[in-house]
Amino acid sequence: MSAALDELPRERLRLLDNLGWIRRIVGPVTPELSDALADHMNIRRGEVAEVVSFYSYLKLPVDVVRVCTGPVCDCLGGRELLEKTPGAIEVPCLGHCDLAPVLMRGDEVVPAVTHSTNHGASIDLLASDEPREAPRLEPDRIVAELEAAGLVGYGGAGFPTARKWGAVRAAPGPRIVVVNADEGEPGTIKDRYVMELRPNLLAEGIEIALRFAEAEQGYVYLREEYATARERLGAAIADRGLPVSIVTGAGSYVCGEETAMLESMEGRRGMPRLRRRSTRPSRS
Repeated sequence: MSAALDELPRERLRLLDNLGWIRRIVGPVTPELSDALADHMNIRRGEVAEVVSFYSYLKLPVDVVRVCTGPVCDCLGGRELLEKTPGAIEVPCLGHCDLAPVLMRGDEVVPAVTHSTNHGASIDLLASDEPREAPRLEPDRIVAELEAAGLVGYGGAGFPTARKWGAVRAAPGPRIVVVNADEGEPGTIKDRYVMELRPNLLAEGIEIALRFAEAEQGYVYLREEYATARERLGAAIADRGLPVSIVTGAGSYVCGEETAMLESMEGRRGMPRLRRRSTRPSRS
């Protein structure tokens, strides 16, 4: 085992990846494996142990059967499926709500994945996804295009995308691009469709974002249950030669929140960061 660990990177940013590798190649992360990895990466054993304890999948075998009992699957027979599936464990969401009720055997999704879209979808997800050269646009034009499109965030606040991109460009460097593809909220499977059906389109967008932000590095934080998306998007990124790494989660709903995601990417428990409150006096 020590010889295998010697091949793993030692940077703290790679802790979650290393733990995922141990789970996939060696087996569930035991206290002994956790301590051995901590020694290899020169991290306190207690810090690695608390990370392992936070993520629900690290202590499970790769081929474990997981049955979703989230709200969509629960309404369509998820608990009945759980009861009649020997050895299965209950999980809150698998990110395949369109197939409900659904289970996973390792990376296999049951029932088999199908794709369907509404006629009013903003892009045709079933169209061809041939790679093409990313257009070279001036930053001001990109912000103007985003503003004209009226694009807003889907996180609930409806924050205008143009304002967010403009603020990023105005902030001092260095900058990095982070794509949040965790989408652990039940029913929010739009990103999975894009990554599975139009990975080259997403990779093109990432390339545009890297140029816009003048960033030399990018990351995609992707939930563990999206094996097909991970494979297809990884291939599209590699084909373009982009300096982008895919960070795979380990089963934590809260990591869809942006600051918790950053904590997770940095090799810590995925806990939301405290935000600074304004010091300005409130108006009466």
